[in-house]
Amino acid sequence: MAPPRLTVRGLFRDLRAIARAGGKAAQAGKALRINKLLAAAKGAEAKYIVRALSGKLRIHLAIRTVLSALAAAVTRDAPPPPPGVDYDAEAVLAMEAAHSGKAPAAAAVDALAGAVRGRGGGGGGGGGEAASDTEGPTQGSSGADAGGAGAADGEDEEEAPVAPKKKQAPKPTKGGDAGKADAKTAKAKKAAGKQMVLVGVNKLSAGTAAGAEAVMDERIKKAIVLLCRAYNELPLWEEIVAALREYRAIDGRLLRRCKLTPGVPVGPMLAKPTKGVSEVLDKFSEHPFTCEYKYDGERAQVHRLTDGSLHIYSRSAECSTPKYPDIVANLPGALAPGFEGASFVLDAEAVAWDPDRKRVRAFQELQGRARKDVALADVKVQVCLFAFDLLYVNGESLVRLPLRERRRRLHEVFTPVDGVFSFAMGGDGQDTDEMAALLNESIASGCEGLMVKSLDGPNATYEPANRSQNWLKLKKDYMESVGDTLDLVPIGAFYGKGKRTGAYGAYLLACWDAETEGLQSICKLGTGYTEAQIADFAAYYQEPDAGRLLPAPKPYYRVGTGPLVTPDVWLEPSQVWEVKCADLSISPQHQAAVGLVDAAKGIALRFPRLIRVREDKKPEEATDATQVAEFYSRQSAVNRP
Repeated sequence: MAPPRLTVRGLFRDLRAIARAGGKAAQAGKALRINKLLAAAKGAEAKYIVRALSGKLRIHLAIRTVLSALAAAVTRDAPPPPPGVDYDAEAVLAMEAAHSGKAPAAAAVDALAGAVRGRGGGGGGGGGEAASDTEGPTQGSSGADAGGAGAADGEDEEEAPVAPKKKQAPKPTKGGDAGKADAKTAKAKKAAGKQMVLVGVNKLSAGTAAGAEAVMDERIKKAIVLLCRAYNELPLWEEIVAALREYRAIDGRLLRRCKLTPGVPVGPMLAKPTKGVSEVLDKFSEHPFTCEYKYDGERAQVHRLTDGSLHIYSRSAECSTPKYPDIVANLPGALAPGFEGASFVLDAEAVAWDPDRKRVRAFQELQGRARKDVALADVKVQVCLFAFDLLYVNGESLVRLPLRERRRRLHEVFTPVDGVFSFAMGGDGQDTDEMAALLNESIASGCEGLMVKSLDGPNATYEPANRSQNWLKLKKDYMESVGDTLDLVPIGAFYGKGKRTGAYGAYLLACWDAETEGLQSICKLGTGYTEAQIADFAAYYQEPDAGRLLPAPKPYYRVGTGPLVTPDVWLEPSQVWEVKCADLSISPQHQAAVGLVDAAKGIALRFPRLIRVREDKKPEEATDATQVAEFYSRQSAVNRP
């Protein structure tokens, strides 16, 4: 007997059960469910089930697409919000506008909405009073707003035929035929007048519809910003969808309900790179800022729940709690008096620590720790947690407060414990010499450089899951070459020669393209490896039954033609490598950021070398094509004579 056809609800239930399965018989249970799904699949359904299970669906449905579509669907059917609920929404819109450098369009949208309502709801008044011919767009309106209002106003000249002057009755003439002809002419003119009335009404309706659509577009844009903010603070679909179903709108109520919550990791706020002290000072010329040491460790978002349990998450929101039993055991001892039972969300860096020399150790030492089920007694490499932000404490989300206030609260809730917990070192100031001195001190202390952050005002809030221009990173080697290292994905390998015979001598690397959810080739990397790494990489990709060698490139690989970009072996995207280069150049062969700087050519790295493997990153978290274009453009501006 054939199994029943799959349903969306049933498939979702089974996929969720597979994801949540645990215990001794978990693998057998998962296999049984998968077999049942495949047996019930028809046609192409099996292919998509396998891709979904392997995490390689690749249907170009990124999270931004889902959020935008959901915001549009809700907003088009949303009733007007109850009075007073949009205070939080307007505050967030203003804050987002401050971060992006664009003024909020709320006033323009309201003005346009009023104009459209006036034209569309005139009752028997013929659609409202015509606007003056000299009247321009509402001050501060966007191009879309001006166009929508103009479309409505521009119909006034066409409305003249709506009330044609009454024609005098034709004088009687001799002869019946002449009279009939005059009657026909009058009838034709009357019909023409009615037709002109219909044309005018239709054009007026079209103008009103265009204006209303422009207003709706602005409402949807605002809704997308608010929904993205809510999702970034609470990335739980069940909570967001439940709120949307209850409110039937996207407004301040959603923001108050979907807030940062202990136990639910959020994407970390990230910094943009700079090339020197002067560039930092230019960007912060009108804003107070602080400089903090940039520690070379692993990002740790530490959550403490109201029941006292402690959970640690990586920058990719994966649970790292089993890796750090020492942090779980020791961090409660760093809580200040009066906060021993506090719940909190802490943003910090876990760094390898030398207790004898009382200084940080190299990042490679941290990588030597076991990753799963680590017993406290087996910890060989001590870790110190360097905290730089407090996002939540005792029921209060702090992300919309400026950094100065969040830092004050951080120092209020925690106290340093030698070798266990410390605040990020640094200092405030706006002086070039002070910043240069801090940079040198951080390097001497074993750190990578400085993090420079805005302290006050709307630019100083915490932006979850965003790489912001209000946090800048400054490294010593930024002065010498490209302003940042790049995190790239190996997608192909070239057979080695000489001493590298039997292994791979070089790799084809790619950057991530968030718009297409694809990988774009950016360089051929053959330097920076140790002999041990050459052997390890070959063993990793050639591991039997691992499926890391491909017979052909993935359909979402974007690679040019020619021997330089045609590897001997294609690779499954499974690792992220940190790469340094001398500079970037336009390339006719590589496809990175194609269309962003040059219409037909991509960008390539010159003299790339491997720095390290980024085991804390997934391929989707590699350097994005837009970042590559930014690196190139900034470099071009610096090198321009």
